[in-house]
Formats: sequence, C-alpha cells, structure tokens
Amino acid sequence: MKYSVSPHLSVIGMTGAGKTTLVKLLLEQAARKKLNVVVFDMHGEYSELAQRFGGVAGPPKIPLCELSDQELLAVTGLLRVQSPIRMMRYLRFFVRAFCALAKKIEIRDLPAALQRAADAMIMLDSINPSVKTLDGRDSIMAEFVNTLKEEIGGTMYNSLKEMARKDEERMAAAMMYLLWAASVMQMELYEGGRPPFYVINMFESKELFMTSDVMMGTLSYIIRKLVEMREEAVLVIEEAAKLMEDETMARIIYMALAQMRKFGIIVILISQKPGDYIANTRIIAGRVQNVAWARELASLAPQMPGEVARLLPQLSRGQFVYIDGDVVPLLVAV
Repeated sequence: MKYSVSPHLSVIGMTGAGKTTLVKLLLEQAARKKLNVVVFDMHGEYSELAQRFGGVAGPPKIPLCELSDQELLAVTGLLRVQSPIRMMRYLRFFVRAFCALAKKIEIRDLPAALQRAADAMIMLDSINPSVKTLDGRDSIMAEFVNTLKEEIGGTMYNSLKEMARKDEERMAAAMMYLLWAASVMQMELYEGGRPPFYVINMFESKELFMTSDVMMGTLSYIIRKLVEMREEAVLVIEEAAKLMEDETMARIIYMALAQMRKFGIIVILISQKPGDYIANTRIIAGRVQNVAWARELASLAPQMPGEVARLLPQLSRGQFVYIDGDVVPLLVAV
C-alpha cells in the first residue's frame, strides 16, 4: 500500500467481521515503512501492536501549555456553551500565566496546582500579590497572581481584578471547566515526545467517551501535530459513525478528511454502520446484515449495486468488498 497516494478508508462491518484484523495488517505495513501511526482505540485492541513496534498505549494526554484556543475550548467543553467568549478570555489569561509560573517553579502535582491557581484567579479582587503565603501551606496562589500581573501588565491586571468582582460566576465557570478536564484525563504541561506508534486508549474512561469533549480536544491537537510534523502518517478512528453523530466532532473529522491527504496523512475510519463521512473515503465493507445499511453501501457501487447488496450479509469473517465508484467492486479476503 503506497500511503503517500492512498485514499482515506472507511472500514465497515458488523462485530466479528474482521475489521480489527484488517486494520492491524494495514498498520503493521505502515509501521514497517516507518510511518507515524496514531490510533484512537475505543475497545483496547491495539496496545500489543503498538508495543511490538516500539510505541506506547495509554489514556489521552493533553499538554496544557501547547493547546491552541480551539483545542482548549474543545478539551474543556466550552465549545458546547452558548457564547463562551468571555469565559475563553479568562481561560487564555489563566493558562498563559500558569504556564509562565511553571517555568519558574517546580510543579509536582499538576491538578492540585491548577486548583490553587484557579482559586487565586477567582479571588483576584481580594488577593494582595505582595503576600508571600496566603494560607500557611504554600504560596502558589500568591506566586500565580504575581506571575499573572507580570504576564498581562498592570493595566490589564487591574481590569481583570474588576472583572473578577463583577463577573465572578463566568470566571468561576471557566475555571471549573478546566479543572474538570484535568480531573478526567492525564493533563501535562508540555508534550514529552510522542513515539511513532501511539495508541490512545479512550476505552479506559467511560466518562471520556460519553461526553466526547476530551476526545474532540485530543483529536484536534493530534491532527495539528501530525500536519506540523510534515511526515507520512496513518490516523485511525474507531466508532467513527457514533462520533459523527456529534456535530462538532463531525466538523473535525470532515476537516481531517478534506485536508490531511495533501500532507501525506491518511485516515482510516472504523465503524459498524455507514455514515456521512463515506463520501470522502473508499469503502471496505465486511459482513453487514442490516438491510438498510447494506443497500446504502451498495449504492456506492453503481456498476453492480444489486449484487453487492446481496453479497454483504453473506460474507465470512475476513472477507470484505472494496467499493470504489471508479472501479468494479472487488472481493478481498484477509
């Protein structure tokens, strides 16, 4: 398979059709060709493969200090909030100051430090930054306030203090969203370097999958990093059709399908049912017993849709139909 010119793929089939086996074979080929591989694993099926090729598997990690505004909105869930502009402004000031503070002092417990700094952000109008210790235990609140003042300047700092007094509810909500994100995932300050074969185990926390906010933020960040690397890569997304039911997630995946091939990156979407994304991909269909789904897939093979619709429910494990609008559908055995 020549990845630099390969189309994006949608691998569709019922449970037991052999989708994972097929994708693993494709990823083994990619790994042997020294391509970068990233898998969003919803079922815990790719960890051993990653380890075999010198990669790692684990829950999603988001580097707080490297996130773009869009990624920060996605990770915290603010994309789902109506008119999040002011809350985003507070978050930007907070992250800017917190990351500057992290360069000056050692932060061992990131969630605890975020909590202390968030408390300080909400209490700006009542905190004296010249006080060395505020509560007898640590000085991180005062140090954060000092760093915030240094980063944004005295005039903006005084304005922010006034906003903290008048708009405490929105500021507190912005901090709450960030602390929630930090509590349900492995947030870090900076990315420590990603191996060439990286499996992101979304299945380890049902909360992550159910809300999908961290999934959206992680996917947005991964896409940007893959593009910036300017190296050939394969990005695998499991349960694609379910994810595409989320309008915001659908926009991210559409963007990936539209833009990533020009950077030498192909996307493999895995699902049990068809979805709107199939228009931008080549279809590899395994056994599909749902009549409506079989007909939908068969309609993409205009040369012989009737034959394909009858064939899909009868396929054995490891048998797939490669559907391309430009060629006669092919029966492939894995």
